[in-house]
Amino acid sequence: VVAGLSSFLAGIFLNRAVERRVTGQVTAKLKREARLAGDLLLSEPDLEAAADRLADRLGRDLGVRVTVIDAVGKVLGDTDLDDSGLRAVENHAGRPEFIDAKRAGAGHAVRYSSTVTIDMLYVAARIDPDDPSRGVVRLAVPLTEVQEAQEEIRAPILMGALLSILAAAALGWLVARNPARRLEAMSRTASDFAAGRTGVRAAA
Repeated sequence: VVAGLSSFLAGIFLNRAVERRVTGQVTAKLKREARLAGDLLLSEPDLEAAADRLADRLGRDLGVRVTVIDAVGKVLGDTDLDDSGLRAVENHAGRPEFIDAKRAGAGHAVRYSSTVTIDMLYVAARIDPDDPSRGVVRLAVPLTEVQEAQEEIRAPILMGALLSILAAAALGWLVARNPARRLEAMSRTASDFAAGRTGVRAAA
Protein backbone atom coordinates (compact mmCIF):
# COMPACT_ATOMS: atom_id res chain seq x y z
CA VAL A 1 0.00 0.00 0.00
CA VAL A 2 2.82 2.38 0.94
CA ALA A 3 4.65 1.62 -2.31
CA GLY A 4 1.47 2.12 -4.29
CA LEU A 5 0.73 5.44 -2.58
CA SER A 6 4.31 6.56 -3.20
CA SER A 7 3.96 5.71 -6.89
CA PHE A 8 0.68 7.63 -7.09
CA LEU A 9 2.18 10.72 -5.45
CA ALA A 10 5.21 10.45 -7.71
CA GLY A 11 2.86 10.34 -10.71
CA ILE A 12 1.17 13.56 -9.58
CA PHE A 13 4.53 15.25 -9.07
CA LEU A 14 5.81 14.12 -12.48
CA ASN A 15 2.58 15.26 -14.13
CA ARG A 16 3.06 18.78 -12.79
CA ALA A 17 6.73 18.72 -13.73
CA VAL A 18 5.74 17.76 -17.30
CA GLU A 19 3.32 20.70 -17.49
CA ARG A 20 6.01 23.15 -16.38
CA ARG A 21 8.64 21.65 -18.67
CA VAL A 22 6.49 21.60 -21.82
CA THR A 23 5.20 25.14 -21.20
CA GLY A 24 8.79 26.27 -20.66
CA GLN A 25 9.96 24.61 -23.87
CA VAL A 26 7.16 26.16 -25.94
CA THR A 27 7.84 29.56 -24.38
CA ALA A 28 11.57 29.31 -25.13
CA LYS A 29 10.84 28.32 -28.74
CA LEU A 30 8.49 31.28 -29.20
CA LYS A 31 11.10 33.64 -27.72
CA ARG A 32 13.67 32.47 -30.28
CA GLU A 33 11.16 32.90 -33.09
CA ALA A 34 10.13 36.33 -31.79
CA ARG A 35 13.75 37.49 -31.98
CA LEU A 36 14.02 36.22 -35.56
CA ALA A 37 10.77 37.99 -36.42
CA GLY A 38 12.15 41.15 -34.84
CA ASP A 39 15.18 41.00 -37.12
CA LEU A 40 12.92 40.90 -40.18
CA LEU A 41 10.71 43.73 -38.93
CA LEU A 42 13.72 45.83 -38.01
CA SER A 43 14.94 45.72 -41.61
CA GLU A 44 11.66 47.18 -42.90
CA PRO A 45 12.05 50.93 -43.65
CA ASP A 46 8.31 51.70 -43.31
CA LEU A 47 7.16 49.26 -40.64
CA GLU A 48 3.80 50.88 -40.02
CA ALA A 49 2.77 50.43 -43.64
CA ALA A 50 4.18 46.90 -43.97
CA ALA A 51 3.39 45.54 -40.51
CA ASP A 52 0.19 43.65 -41.32
CA ARG A 53 1.65 42.07 -44.45
CA LEU A 54 4.75 40.98 -42.54
CA ALA A 55 2.66 39.67 -39.64
CA ASP A 56 0.67 37.53 -42.08
CA ARG A 57 3.86 36.23 -43.69
CA LEU A 58 5.50 35.41 -40.38
CA GLY A 59 2.33 33.77 -39.13
CA ARG A 60 2.28 31.46 -42.15
CA ASP A 61 6.00 30.65 -41.90
CA LEU A 62 6.02 30.01 -38.15
CA GLY A 63 2.54 28.56 -37.74
CA VAL A 64 1.66 30.95 -34.92
CA ARG A 65 -0.33 34.13 -34.39
CA VAL A 66 1.88 37.20 -34.88
CA THR A 67 1.09 40.71 -33.68
CA VAL A 68 3.19 43.81 -34.40
CA ILE A 69 2.71 46.55 -31.82
CA ASP A 70 4.21 50.03 -31.76
CA ALA A 71 5.85 51.57 -28.71
CA VAL A 72 2.60 53.04 -27.34
CA GLY A 73 0.57 49.85 -27.73
CA LYS A 74 -1.13 50.45 -31.09
CA VAL A 75 -1.56 47.22 -33.08
CA LEU A 76 0.03 47.71 -36.50
CA GLY A 77 -0.43 44.18 -37.81
CA ASP A 78 -1.93 40.87 -36.77
CA THR A 79 -2.34 37.55 -38.55
CA ASP A 80 -5.94 37.22 -37.31
CA LEU A 81 -7.13 40.75 -38.15
CA ASP A 82 -7.96 42.48 -41.42
CA ASP A 83 -7.83 46.25 -41.95
CA SER A 84 -11.16 46.92 -40.25
CA GLY A 85 -10.20 44.64 -37.37
CA LEU A 86 -6.93 46.51 -36.89
CA ARG A 87 -8.77 49.81 -36.72
CA ALA A 88 -11.18 48.43 -34.12
CA VAL A 89 -8.80 46.45 -31.89
CA GLU A 90 -8.05 47.99 -28.51
CA ASN A 91 -4.69 49.37 -27.53
CA HIS A 92 -2.30 46.71 -26.19
CA ALA A 93 -0.24 48.94 -23.88
CA GLY A 94 -1.74 47.24 -20.84
CA ARG A 95 -1.01 43.68 -21.91
CA PRO A 96 1.40 42.10 -19.40
CA GLU A 97 3.67 40.52 -22.01
CA PHE A 98 3.92 43.88 -23.85
CA ILE A 99 4.80 45.71 -20.62
CA ASP A 100 7.51 43.15 -19.77
CA ALA A 101 8.94 43.22 -23.30
CA LYS A 102 9.28 47.00 -23.27
CA ARG A 103 10.77 46.99 -19.77
CA ALA A 104 13.05 43.95 -19.91
CA GLY A 105 13.31 42.99 -23.57
CA ALA A 106 10.94 39.99 -23.47
CA GLY A 107 7.85 38.82 -21.66
CA HIS A 108 5.24 36.08 -21.69
CA ALA A 109 1.79 35.42 -20.30
CA VAL A 110 -0.99 32.84 -20.38
CA ARG A 111 -4.43 34.42 -20.55
CA TYR A 112 -7.73 34.68 -22.38
CA SER A 113 -7.69 36.52 -25.70
CA SER A 114 -10.63 38.85 -26.16
CA THR A 115 -9.70 39.15 -29.84
CA VAL A 116 -9.83 35.47 -30.81
CA THR A 117 -11.86 34.36 -27.72
CA ILE A 118 -9.64 31.49 -26.56
CA ASP A 119 -6.88 30.99 -23.97
CA MET A 120 -3.47 31.72 -25.44
CA LEU A 121 0.21 31.52 -24.54
CA TYR A 122 1.80 34.85 -25.50
CA VAL A 123 5.48 35.65 -25.91
CA ALA A 124 6.61 39.19 -26.75
CA ALA A 125 9.99 40.69 -27.55
CA ARG A 126 11.31 44.08 -28.56
CA ILE A 127 11.70 44.48 -32.30
CA ASP A 128 15.03 46.15 -31.57
CA PRO A 129 16.56 44.53 -28.45
CA ASP A 130 18.35 47.79 -27.61
CA ASP A 131 15.56 50.25 -28.35
CA PRO A 132 12.05 49.86 -26.87
CA SER A 133 10.81 52.80 -28.94
CA ARG A 134 10.84 50.56 -32.05
CA GLY A 135 7.93 48.55 -30.70
CA VAL A 136 7.23 44.92 -29.89
CA VAL A 137 6.52 41.75 -31.84
CA ARG A 138 4.33 39.20 -30.11
CA LEU A 139 3.86 35.52 -30.95
CA ALA A 140 1.03 33.41 -29.59
CA VAL A 141 -0.29 29.86 -29.73
CA PRO A 142 -3.61 28.51 -28.42
CA LEU A 143 -3.22 26.96 -24.99
CA THR A 144 -4.84 23.81 -26.41
CA GLU A 145 -1.70 23.22 -28.50
CA VAL A 146 0.45 23.40 -25.36
CA GLN A 147 -1.92 21.02 -23.56
CA GLU A 148 -1.81 18.57 -26.47
CA ALA A 149 1.99 18.53 -26.26
CA GLN A 150 1.71 17.92 -22.51
CA GLU A 151 -0.68 15.01 -23.08
CA GLU A 152 1.80 13.28 -25.40
CA ILE A 153 4.27 13.08 -22.51
CA ARG A 154 1.80 12.83 -19.62
CA ALA A 155 0.02 9.64 -20.74
CA PRO A 156 3.09 7.33 -20.58
CA ILE A 157 4.08 8.76 -17.19
CA LEU A 158 0.64 8.24 -15.66
CA MET A 159 0.44 4.76 -17.17
CA GLY A 160 3.78 3.92 -15.59
CA ALA A 161 2.54 5.18 -12.21
CA LEU A 162 -0.63 3.07 -12.52
CA LEU A 163 1.37 -0.04 -13.39
CA SER A 164 3.62 0.63 -10.39
CA ILE A 165 0.58 0.80 -8.11
CA LEU A 166 -0.80 -2.46 -9.50
CA ALA A 167 2.58 -4.17 -9.19
CA ALA A 168 2.95 -2.95 -5.60
CA ALA A 169 -0.53 -4.21 -4.74
CA ALA A 170 0.18 -7.62 -6.29
CA LEU A 171 3.51 -7.89 -4.47
CA GLY A 172 1.88 -6.95 -1.18
CA TRP A 173 -0.78 -9.62 -1.68
CA LEU A 174 1.86 -12.28 -2.41
CA VAL A 175 4.00 -11.28 0.58
CA ALA A 176 1.00 -11.35 2.93
CA ARG A 177 -0.43 -14.58 1.50
CA ASN A 178 1.95 -17.14 3.14
CA PRO A 179 1.89 -15.66 6.67
CA ALA A 180 -1.89 -15.50 6.55
CA ARG A 181 -2.10 -19.16 5.51
CA ARG A 182 0.29 -20.17 8.31
CA LEU A 183 -1.76 -18.29 10.87
CA GLU A 184 -4.89 -19.98 9.60
CA ALA A 185 -3.23 -23.43 9.92
CA MET A 186 -2.00 -22.65 13.42
CA SER A 187 -5.48 -21.56 14.40
CA ARG A 188 -6.92 -24.86 13.16
CA THR A 189 -4.19 -26.78 15.05
CA ALA A 190 -4.97 -24.90 18.26
CA SER A 191 -8.63 -25.78 17.82
CA ASP A 192 -7.73 -29.45 17.30
CA PHE A 193 -5.62 -29.47 20.48
CA ALA A 194 -8.45 -27.87 22.38
CA ALA A 195 -10.76 -30.60 21.09
CA GLY A 196 -8.33 -33.34 22.24
CA ARG A 197 -6.93 -34.20 18.80
CA THR A 198 -3.28 -33.99 19.87
CA GLY A 199 -1.85 -35.84 16.88
CA VAL A 200 -2.40 -32.90 14.56
CA ARG A 201 0.60 -30.65 13.81
CA ALA A 202 0.61 -27.15 12.41
CA ALA A 203 2.01 -26.76 8.90
CA ALA A 204 5.53 -25.32 8.84
